[in-house]
Amino acid sequence: MRTTGNGVLSLVALLALGIGAGGAAVAAAQGGLALVTGRVTSRDGGPVADAEVRLGDHGTRTDAGGAFRLSGVSPGTYPLVVRALGFRAHRARVTVGDREPARLEIALVPAIALLPPVIVEGTRTGVYGTVTDSARRPAAGATVHLMGRGATTVKTDSLGRFSIPAAHDTDAMLRVFLPGHLEHLFSLEVPRNEGREIAILLTPAPRARETGRADLWQLNNLSDRLRVNTDRRRLTRQDLERYGSIRLCDVPPLREVGPDPAVIVDGDIVLPAWDPCTWNADELELVEWYTNPRLQDPTASVARTLARLGGAWFGGGRRGPTPRVLLVWHRW
Repeated sequence: MRTTGNGVLSLVALLALGIGAGGAAVAAAQGGLALVTGRVTSRDGGPVADAEVRLGDHGTRTDAGGAFRLSGVSPGTYPLVVRALGFRAHRARVTVGDREPARLEIALVPAIALLPPVIVEGTRTGVYGTVTDSARRPAAGATVHLMGRGATTVKTDSLGRFSIPAAHDTDAMLRVFLPGHLEHLFSLEVPRNEGREIAILLTPAPRARETGRADLWQLNNLSDRLRVNTDRRRLTRQDLERYGSIRLCDVPPLREVGPDPAVIVDGDIVLPAWDPCTWNADELELVEWYTNPRLQDPTASVARTLARLGGAWFGGGRRGPTPRVLLVWHRW
């Protein structure tokens, strides 16, 4: 069986059919335990060597031909995550059975490298800086949208400069957008009576790739949560960098979320129950969490997202206990 797509974003169609993402990988049973084999390739079919393959608590790396094998796996359903340098992480839910032997084929999608913004303490209050294109020319007319307290949208001038003087004492997300270029979406902290000076280098958008990421309504929801939810149930890039590459489930503030929460990915996909351990802290730009969103999110945007994107799991008038929710925003 072959699983393709662009990592996390390829999960929607499979989940809508009620099938674990990546399909069912059926392995031969050996005394009640299974042997899972497979191959990791690039989108053009070439082997990906030294890729990290983790299936639940079992892990290995691919050989020079992209092949891998995991032995001693009990039948059941597990989260699968595959990581390789230069590619986007691939996540799926895989069922290991005890009937017909089969191979699991995984195609990775190349990562698009976005240079991180350079953020330094400013000489004046607010958020200001410059936006340039890939040739380091001023990017005039770029949209700079500050999300959070003091939410503001401005355009860069003819020299690529922007200034948002009202931004202070806040956790914020900054969205930078220019047609023909990849969108930048990154978090920043602006302490009271301080400023942040930012240099942003844009990357041209590959053909057939949208420059935007989440729908505008989701970005507005995020802005509302950053503005209103003052108990800071979130970790910014700066917070997450302190934990390096440890698994998200091992980050101390997130342990209260517990196993298999509902996960909202980049504002546009809902995974009804997913293992936070399949993400590393340094893969993410922002993490939000709610053990009871009805009580902890006065904007009600988390509940609306679950109902709108979660389909039969959270919408349609279905009643049940309020799920624990994790919201993850990837670095790009």
